[in-house]
Amino acid sequence: MSKIYNIAVFGGGVVGGGCIKLLYNYDFIRVKYLCVKNIEKKRDFVIDSNTKVTDNVDEILSNNEIDIYIELIGDTIIAKKIIDYALSKNIHVITGNKKLISENLTYYTSFLNSSESKLGIEASVCGGIPIIKTLLRDFSELHIYSITGILNGTTKDRKSTRLNSSHA
Repeated sequence: MSKIYNIAVFGGGVVGGGCIKLLYNYDFIRVKYLCVKNIEKKRDFVIDSNTKVTDNVDEILSNNEIDIYIELIGDTIIAKKIIDYALSKNIHVITGNKKLISENLTYYTSFLNSSESKLGIEASVCGGIPIIKTLLRDFSELHIYSITGILNGTTKDRKSTRLNSSHA
């Protein structure tokens, strides 16, 4: 039998809910925890009965059965606590937190190619387009200082607006 990965998802909003819906499709993944700000809030996605919903971050961090953390919350202080803890315990972590990564990229760069714990930041940039790892791996000698452009969901909205307006 192949390994079952125990996952803890932090964030039960639109992104967290979408992530959980996808994770439930895989037999080798068990979403053990969903950590939310308000456990009483009605969610617009189904939460499996085997997934414990909690608002206690420390409860999840103290559970030694978690293989991967997925951090999808807006708060950078709590997100940093989760990510730093995971990396210190060699637990893989994926984040979609744009602000946290933009403020701490230099610090977290050493974890991107670590052999012990992996930090996945692609979800925080360009809607998940695998650009960061490519730039770090293939263009590190070029010393790229910035990339300019609209690289998130607003691109679709702006394009649609232009195509549907009389100014197109």
